[in-house]
Amino acid sequence: TIGLFGLLHLPYSLKFLWAPLLDHIPLPYLKHYLGQRRSWLCLTQVAAILGLVAMSFLDPIENLKTFVACGFLVTFSAASQHILLLAYQMESLTPENWGIGEGISVFSYRMAILTGGAGALYLASFLSWQAVYLLLSSAMSIGFLAVLMIKEPASFSSLHTHPFVNL
Repeated sequence: TIGLFGLLHLPYSLKFLWAPLLDHIPLPYLKHYLGQRRSWLCLTQVAAILGLVAMSFLDPIENLKTFVACGFLVTFSAASQHILLLAYQMESLTPENWGIGEGISVFSYRMAILTGGAGALYLASFLSWQAVYLLLSSAMSIGFLAVLMIKEPASFSSLHTHPFVNL
């Protein structure tokens, strides 16, 4: 059981393996409406939300492997969002603002860890775990709405010469 839950950290260690795919492989239909970065961000947000919702309906004692698989989907999505947000940040900000942008990014990451960690444990002291997972998944809709409101970075269009972009 401990080993299975330990696998949940694996996507953060291996995200360099699929980062090039997120950079260069467009999502059909979504790229047309949202652009490269925003389409992948929306997809990973939805995947994380669905993973959390699925976890809310599972009993980890009775369905350990399925529960961990849903958790893996959430952490894979979160690691992918980290890749995409860093790329978005680098493309949207001027080089002299990269430090400030990264500082805000690290602060936001730490707040998310506190919310999903200590905050979830605190909420579980007076709510069911199902309610906690559903509340966390609904809180993720804030990020989804933010992605819909931001604009695609203009500098991403400079990658149009890459052979995978026009797939």
